[in-house]
Amino acid sequence: MIDVFPPIYTAAATELKAKHPGVKVTGEVSDQVAQFPCVQIEEYSNIPTWQDNGDTSTYAALQLRVRVISNKKNGKISEARAMLATVDSVFEPLNIRRKSSVAQNGLYNNSAYRIEATYEVVADVTGRLYRR
Repeated sequence: MIDVFPPIYTAAATELKAKHPGVKVTGEVSDQVAQFPCVQIEEYSNIPTWQDNGDTSTYAALQLRVRVISNKKNGKISEARAMLATVDSVFEPLNIRRKSSVAQNGLYNNSAYRIEATYEVVADVTGRLYRR
């Protein structure tokens, strides 16, 4: 398995914490949120895509899932969109492209707003990332 998730997560978490003080960033996606605002980032797919005559895969297709959750009384949609834009600003220069995003309102008795986005990238054994 080609494991490039740790530096991707670290880059996103560092930027999120710098631009959005108080945000909780975690590497697991869960419906149980202990602290708001929260950004959950996980690698949920890592599939070998090409193998030469060697014993290991040369490339892997990765999918990342990001959940951005805000429960501000006023401005929760704006806050969630701003945090997702921060994730985009980190991922896009790394060739990680957003493939979908879905907004959900009315969570936690209408107190929270969540955007769930998926991203795709291809990584090689050296850790270089390619657009998929």
